[in-house]
Amino acid sequence: MAVQIKNYLKMELETNNIGYPEQVIILISTVTNVVAKARNNFSDSHSGNRAEKWVAIFIRDNVNSIVKMILNFI
Repeated sequence: MAVQIKNYLKMELETNNIGYPEQVIILISTVTNVVAKARNNFSDSHSGNRAEKWVAIFIRDNVNSIVKMILNFI
């Protein structure tokens, strides 16, 4: 899904001739990859039974930051 969202945003920005740094769009798939790895590699025993909370906070903060950056270019 992240790839589809990334491709859609890239196409919309380019169609509307809106300049943007490529890194902003790449962040979408990068963060998705990090979250997937974190979810698969962290267990509750390694994080004091707080793995789900850590991943949720990480996702929330990164999604918020990415959306704010993308909105600057739309």
